[in-house]
Amino acid sequence: MDLDVKNPDSNNPPEQSKMKKIFKVLGILALALLYDFFPLDIIPDFIPLFGLGDDLLVTLISLYFAYKKSKG
Repeated sequence: MDLDVKNPDSNNPPEQSKMKKIFKVLGILALALLYDFFPLDIIPDFIPLFGLGDDLLVTLISLYFAYKKSKG
């Protein structure tokens, strides 16, 4: 078996690489949901606009990274 040192993913079967990508995307989304439902935030939720704004920002950023990770 010829090992490609420059591209470590070339040694993995395509199914294994696809599973890694799926678990990374699910991990990003799970951490975002955990942050949204965790009672301690950077900005407490009872502060109008800003409290839920940080939850929304974390959710949008995590969706962006999950989308980028799933495509590339």
